[in-house]
Amino acid sequence: MPNPRELSEYDTYHLMARGVGQQIIFEDDKDYEQMLALIDKYLGKRGKVIAWCLMSNHIHLLVELDMETLSKVMMSTLSEYALYFNQRHGRAGHLFQGRFRSKAIDSEQYFLQTIRYIHQNPVEGEVTKTCVYKWSSYTTYLDGSDSEFSQRLKELFGTREEFEEYHLYFDKSFKCWDDRTNRRVSDSKAIKIAKKLLGDNPSFGINKLRRDARDSALRELGARGLTQKQIQRITGIGRGIVQRAVGAARPNLNDV
Repeated sequence: MPNPRELSEYDTYHLMARGVGQQIIFEDDKDYEQMLALIDKYLGKRGKVIAWCLMSNHIHLLVELDMETLSKVMMSTLSEYALYFNQRHGRAGHLFQGRFRSKAIDSEQYFLQTIRYIHQNPVEGEVTKTCVYKWSSYTTYLDGSDSEFSQRLKELFGTREEFEEYHLYFDKSFKCWDDRTNRRVSDSKAIKIAKKLLGDNPSFGINKLRRDARDSALRELGARGLTQKQIQRITGIGRGIVQRAVGAARPNLNDV
């Protein structure tokens, strides 16, 4: 039986869902837009989405909603997205790694730290140098395009300047699920490298190759600075195969 989830007396939760084997779950803008549409369709209509960030292989959400309803709508959101993604990209099987993770928010301080943590994810992942990122709610808070987010900024932070200043501080003591070690090549750059070598759908492109050609392509990705886990995420190839192909070619440095 799955472990019971910790419940928040405020019905507020930090959620995270990751691609199976840490595989890429967004190939292009259309995929990101589809996930946002589903978040609005299922979560936005039933509760409040306070903060969000879509990374290449995982998503973060801060949501106000009771856990019973939340479990149902998250299942609908992730299931419908997986069906869409598999159909669009010629893929089969599970897309997400198990159930979504959740952490109960139990204080205002933790609430604010979680907002900052979610918005800082692209910086920690070396995708951006600041919190300004196309696929997070950081810019939604600042650009005034959503009246609800604008009002929330005023209530929680006071002014735009205070909101921005709060996000400049990186609290290394605030831990979550993601490893924070540095990568030799950022995920966004890794995807570009893989697409150049294997085509717009790297997982499909590499699975068309014969074994020797596949292993050669894996070694080439490693030679271009991708870690073994990045190669697994982008190609969908299992850990053992990647280790055999890439590990023999070079030490697996900074494998995150």
